[in-house]
Amino acid sequence: MGRKSGKSPLASTVALFATFCEGEPGAEGFSFATTRDQSRIVWQEAARMVNASPALAEFIKITPETYEDSRVGPYGLSAAALGASFQPLGADKDSADGKNIHLAVIDEFHAMKPGLVRVIENSTGARLQPVVFSITYAGTDRNTACWRYDEMTQRILENIEEDHRHFGFIARIDEEDDWQDERCWIKANPMLGLTPKLEDLRAAATRAALMPSEEADFRRARCNQWVDYEIGQGFRMEHWSKCEKPPPLEEHSGDPCFPAFDLGSTRDLSALVLTFYRDGGVDFYPFFWVPAEAVSQRADYDRKNYELWIQEGYIETTHDEEGHQETMFRRFCEILEPFDVVEFPYDKADAKWISRRLERDAGFGERMVEFSQGFPAFTEPVKKMEELIITHKARHGGHPVLRWNAANSKIIYGTTNDKLCRVVKRGGDQSKKIDGMIAALMGLGRYLAHQKEEQAEPSIYEDKEARPHGLLVF
Repeated sequence: MGRKSGKSPLASTVALFATFCEGEPGAEGFSFATTRDQSRIVWQEAARMVNASPALAEFIKITPETYEDSRVGPYGLSAAALGASFQPLGADKDSADGKNIHLAVIDEFHAMKPGLVRVIENSTGARLQPVVFSITYAGTDRNTACWRYDEMTQRILENIEEDHRHFGFIARIDEEDDWQDERCWIKANPMLGLTPKLEDLRAAATRAALMPSEEADFRRARCNQWVDYEIGQGFRMEHWSKCEKPPPLEEHSGDPCFPAFDLGSTRDLSALVLTFYRDGGVDFYPFFWVPAEAVSQRADYDRKNYELWIQEGYIETTHDEEGHQETMFRRFCEILEPFDVVEFPYDKADAKWISRRLERDAGFGERMVEFSQGFPAFTEPVKKMEELIITHKARHGGHPVLRWNAANSKIIYGTTNDKLCRVVKRGGDQSKKIDGMIAALMGLGRYLAHQKEEQAEPSIYEDKEARPHGLLVF
């Protein structure tokens, strides 16, 4: 539900009951959040409830007694007679390792690292009746545990699936609702009028209407809508989800193809995207690689479930003993063998060795084209990609890693010429990978350039019979 709708007091009530009143021997309860300060919010609400209730205060001890002072620690609620405790913990997954969790409150679930969520869920196995209670408003990234639980909850509420162990409550405006219509706001804010105040919501909506940069935040935090782009600064991801599905890749056998690759460092994500023009649209087929020894590190740093993507075949792994680029070189050759590769653009960064192998050993020769990473080269493909997405002609098959890359892409414009544009990582955050979109844009860019060359009128001076003869005098 929306921000300031009483989620934290509700979670505190559940935490106190589950930890101290259910009769679980030696119950261990924890409040988790992306930061230690955030995790204290639910804990402090629980401490206030204990302090205000003589019945609870009689057997639950608050540590420290100055719990309102965020500079003092460590923090805890404990009942010696029950051997039970409730503590706040930060987002480091190691903080949950070795715990025997009976109750876990996850605050700001949409921003939680997938590694920590797995550790929390795995730490409840020895308990008779464990509870994982998550509270949040909508996020920006659909490749998270929060989004998967959101989807599962919707399927259960619609009687598509059944799981008696799961209870979910979603308060949000409907997809067809106008986010500026205050009659819809109560759908995402069940306590509207009490908290938040209607006047506060009106003021926030006015700012969002006047400042497009704040629209996404209002829709996420106030209307509980998943919005995985910054309004006016990236690709429109609500249209990305509606794009058509491409045919199976093998149906393009023998077709003209514009593949492109963008390599990461030796411990990073790398991408190859195949581009085919068809029926007024473009079919994109992405492939991704990551070093096997870096999977855990990348998952933690990028806050993405790389292990699940690998299991589901969306990412392949490379290994030190084989050589990361050697593995990708062989896979590039296997993948591209059935197609008529017209041009093969690439980003030269970290690609000197593999580009030479592709040029000489794989026989791509002059078809290997170094693609400049500046504004002039990217302007046309970025604008064309925007058009394809809005018209639902960017056929990508819903590949989750490519979607993540697209949502991470921010469109920026030239300072001296605002007609030029290219994409960069949103917020300059190195964990927001865009390799797949860079590869897709490079392939699209060379396809567009090739089309221009084919459609251009031949010069009269290229035709020996048609070109004029004689002396030209100025």
